[in-house]
Amino acid sequence: MKVAKYRYLFVVLIILLIFDLIFGYRDRSFYAYFLDVGQGEATLLRTPEGRYVLIDTGPGRAAYEELSRYFPLGENTIDLLIISHFDNDHIGALPLILQSYKVNGVIYNEADPDFKDDWENYLQPYNRVQGDIKVGCCVRISFFENPVVDSRESNETSLAFRVDYQSLSFFFGGDLPSPEEDLIASAIGDIDVLKVSHHGSRNSTSKYFVDTIKPEVAIISAGRNNTYGHPHKEVLDIFNMNKIAVERTDIDGTQVLISDGITMELVSSDGCEQYCSYLIFLKKLLLSDQSLNYL
Repeated sequence: MKVAKYRYLFVVLIILLIFDLIFGYRDRSFYAYFLDVGQGEATLLRTPEGRYVLIDTGPGRAAYEELSRYFPLGENTIDLLIISHFDNDHIGALPLILQSYKVNGVIYNEADPDFKDDWENYLQPYNRVQGDIKVGCCVRISFFENPVVDSRESNETSLAFRVDYQSLSFFFGGDLPSPEEDLIASAIGDIDVLKVSHHGSRNSTSKYFVDTIKPEVAIISAGRNNTYGHPHKEVLDIFNMNKIAVERTDIDGTQVLISDGITMELVSSDGCEQYCSYLIFLKKLLLSDQSLNYL
């Protein structure tokens, strides 16, 4: 039985390697993987050139394992790691990720009150990047100045930034509360995809904020049956009133957005356990005429 199992795995690996050689260089799409990490946050971006940006890590081993399902065979480089803030549900898997991946650059806020000596020791060897940055040819990441100068609350120090790929735009705000979101709303401008702050808590994402940035899609990362009741009804009602499509990891698992920079499609990879990046690419081919064109 073991011999048959190993033969099966060997055949699968060969097929995937051939698949990568044939299709890998043709896949020039932009991907955003909103990972199902339970009650936490982690988003992986893949540029058309195959460079990777990881936004937060999720809380622990389960989050680390979920991330690994979306890296192609033989790839273990994270070109940029952005840490929104140092709450455990956003950064708990960091030690495991630093052990397993080559990380070329890190962005974080050392003024975060949860930025302790342990995190500083982990991150000290890595190249610290500051300010706006361009990844690959066409993905731009622009940061907004946090209106909170000094705070004892980690959520208030969350990094807030916009990601642009051609006509496609995202906003990420960690766990930023509503007062701070509202102060930068006009600077953010109109966006297509809102990564909803603080798992859909009523303390974030005001009606004013949504009315100002006008997202087409809202992505909520939360754990199934979490004890906080995230996402809260008040936030879901705001999206519903504004006719904004809502996708949730607690209901449909990891959400994958695929774009050519002009249109985008959203698919769920709920239930995928291995080689998910390959399976998502196949799903993209099969659903190419059924894409959800929000742009």
